[in-house]
Amino acid sequence: MLTALAARLSALAMAHLAGSPFGDRGVRLRRGDSALAAITGRGARGAPCRAPTGATSENARQRRDCRRAEDHGAKAARVMTLGMGALAAILMLAAAARPAAAGDCVTPQDLKRPGILVTMSDGKVWHARSAGKKGVRQDQANGRKGEDEIIEGPYGIYEVLHARRLVRTGDQWGQIERRFAGRPPAPVAGKDWTSPLQEDWGNFAGTGRGPDYGGKVHYRFLPVTTVNLGACSYDILTVEATFTGTDRIAGGSLNRSDRWTYFADLKFGVRTQSRDGVTGKVTRADINALSVAR
Repeated sequence: MLTALAARLSALAMAHLAGSPFGDRGVRLRRGDSALAAITGRGARGAPCRAPTGATSENARQRRDCRRAEDHGAKAARVMTLGMGALAAILMLAAAARPAAAGDCVTPQDLKRPGILVTMSDGKVWHARSAGKKGVRQDQANGRKGEDEIIEGPYGIYEVLHARRLVRTGDQWGQIERRFAGRPPAPVAGKDWTSPLQEDWGNFAGTGRGPDYGGKVHYRFLPVTTVNLGACSYDILTVEATFTGTDRIAGGSLNRSDRWTYFADLKFGVRTQSRDGVTGKVTRADINALSVAR
C-alpha cells in the first residue's frame, strides 16, 4: 500500500510537468544547462530564462513564453519538493512497518542457549531451555519469589517434575513427580498416546509417603495451526491430556485435565490451561510473546 502511494505521488508530479502550457515544445536547453532547467526554467547556474529585449511582437511573445516557463518551473519544483518529501516519509514508514527479519524470531537453536522467554497473559514469564536427556526445563522468571516454579520433562508437555515454592519467604519447596511407561513420544498432529501413570505428591503435603496416585493419562495432539506473535509466525499443536485414577493412600479420584500449546518447529510446549480434579476450577493463561533470553 505504501509503495503504491509513493508511485501515485511520483505520477502526479510527472503529470504536472506533462501539463506544460508549451505542449511538446518544452523548454530549450543551452549548452551547459542541466535537466533541472527543464523543470525550473533556469540554466545550470541558476540564471533566469533569457529572452530578446527588442520591441518587436516576436520578442514580446518570447518574453511572455519565458515568464510562463519560469512560473511553470517554479510550480513544478514545488510539486517535486513536496512529492520527494512525502516519498521520504512514506519510505520511512514502510521501513518501520516491514515484517521482522528472520533474526528477530525465535529459532530451535535458541532453546539450547540462551533459552526462550515465554510471556503469559497472567504475568508469568517462563524461561524454557534444553535439559538434555530430561527434555525441556521451564523456570518461572518473572522476578516474583512467591511464584517460583520449575517444570521439567520431554518436550515441555510431559511434566515429569513440577516443583514450586510453597511460601513467599524461606526456601520451602514442594513437588510432583510423575512416572510414565517408557519415554513419551514426540507430538504428532492427529495422534494420541496413553500410558500408565504414577504421581508422588508427598513433598507438597510435607511427607514422603510414596506414590499418591495410580491410574493412566491420555494425550491428544490436535491439528497444526499457525499463530502470530508480534511479527513472527509459528506452527503450533494444541495438546490435551486427561489424568484419571485413584488416590492409593487417602482415597478419592484423580480426574484432572491439562492443555499445552506446543511449538512444532521449536520442539517444546507451554501449559496454558489446567482443570483441578478435586474442585473443578479451571485456570488459563494465553501466550502473549516469545523472545530470546538475554
